This record gives sequence, C-alpha cells and structure tokens, in this order.
Amino acid sequence: GELGTAARPFRWLQTDATLFWSEYRDLIGPGLTLADGGLVAQFQNLSRARIRGLDLGVRSTLVPNWLDLSASYLFLDTKDLDTQLALPYRSRHNVTGTLEVLRGLFDVDLRWRSRVEQVLAYPLDPRGAITLVDLRAAYRVFGTVVQAKVGNLFQKVYPDVQERVPGAPRSLSLTLYRTF
Repeated sequence: GELGTAARPFRWLQTDATLFWSEYRDLIGPGLTLADGGLVAQFQNLSRARIRGLDLGVRSTLVPNWLDLSASYLFLDTKDLDTQLALPYRSRHNVTGTLEVLRGLFDVDLRWRSRVEQVLAYPLDPRGAITLVDLRAAYRVFGTVVQAKVGNLFQKVYPDVQERVPGAPRSLSLTLYRTF
C-alpha cells in the first residue's frame, strides 16, 4: 500500500510525502549457498519479506530565476520475515539534494547513503556511509542543451552496494539533449 500527499504551502515551496508498506512472498534477493565445496552467491526466493518506509521531498525557489533548492529523504525499513534480519545491501537512510543556479545552468548535487546494515559476503569488511558530490554546467544553444558533468567530484573511494566492488570513480561526461 501507498499513501501520499503533495502541497504547495507557499508560491516558492513545493512539498510531497509518501508512506509505503509492501509485503512480499517469494521475493527474489541475493543469497549464499554451498556449492562445489564453498559458498556461492546466487539469487534466491525469500519466502516472506517486508519493505516499508517514508519518502519526503521539498523544492524551493530561493531567488526566482537564479537559485533553486531541491532535497529528498528516503527511509527504508526492510526485513526478511523468516530470519528477522534486514534485507541485504539496502541503506536505511538516503538523502539527495540539488542546488540549481540560473535555472539549471550550474548545479551541485549531493547524494548521501547511510551504512548498509546487512551484507551476505564479507560481513567483517569495514563499510560506512557514502557521500558523493557532482557538479553540472549547461549551456543552451539553438534549442539544444550542452551539459558537462563531473561525477564524484572529490574522488570518494567507497564500496558499492556489493561488497568489495569499488564505487564509480570521478568521471566527466558531456551530454547533448533537446526537449520537444
């Protein structure tokens, strides 16, 4: 089930909130099994699982046509109802934010994810919260937008959702797009 609402309490502020609760039978998820004399990772059916949470969002025009701010927060409460453990590889708290300058010509994006509570492989490896910052600059010419993006600006080294797999390093991308 899901219950949501959106509001615009002021001309310069939009908000939305959603509560959700899902019960699953035979949810496919990662698992470990014995095979060929060792542990092997594979996708398995969980007999019963629950995912519930809260999704909040806000968008504000701080200075019209010059400065906008948007942010979202996602809270996840996950559980394998047979083992009573959290579902693996999911962060409980997730925050994103964007500071938009000159209607998107310059943007700063922030992504923060809390420490993954439950992992299957390498549970003793250190892991923690992840904070990433991206920069974007765009230019409009003849109805086309040229956008340059630097992802992971500060070259944050972190394990991705699957343990011992490094997350994306700093990257530079150039994109052209046109809206119709």
